Amino acid sequence: NRIGNTTIYGNSKIIAKSSGVFTNTGTITITATQDSNSLSNSIGPEIIAQNTGIYVDGGILNIGIDEATSSVNTSIPSITGTSYGVNIASGTCNFYDGIIKGKTSAINGATPNTPNGYTISPETTDAEGYKTVTLVSE
Repeated sequence: NRIGNTTIYGNSKIIAKSSGVFTNTGTITITATQDSNSLSNSIGPEIIAQNTGIYVDGGILNIGIDEATSSVNTSIPSITGTSYGVNIASGTCNFYDGIIKGKTSAINGATPNTPNGYTISPETTDAEGYKTVTLVSE
C-alpha cells in the first residue's frame, strides 16, 4: 500500500499478507489518537504483516508523537512483521512511541530517530520468537 500524507490512529488494525504499510513519498504518522495528550490512555493502532510491518523507501514515517516533554508509550502503536517490523531502505523513520517486532529483526536498515533523552532498547526475543524493541531512557 503506497500512502502519501496519512495518519493511522485509534484502535485501527491492519493485517497484511505482505508488507503492512509502504511509503515512498509524503509522511505517515501512526499514533494512538489525534490528541497527543490522550496517548497514554488509548488503545493504539496495530500493524501485523506476513513479511514486513512497514517498509520505508523514501518519505517520512512517524511512529508515535514527539511531544515537547517526552512521554514515551512503550506498548502502542504496535508493529509486527514475520520478517522485519520496520525495514528502512531510505527516507526518515522517527520512533517516538510503541513496540516493534520482527522474527528476523525488529528494525532493518537505518537507525530511526528517537525523542530527546531516549534510545532504542537492545533487541530481546519474546516467547513467540519475535525480536522486539521499545524505547528506554538514556
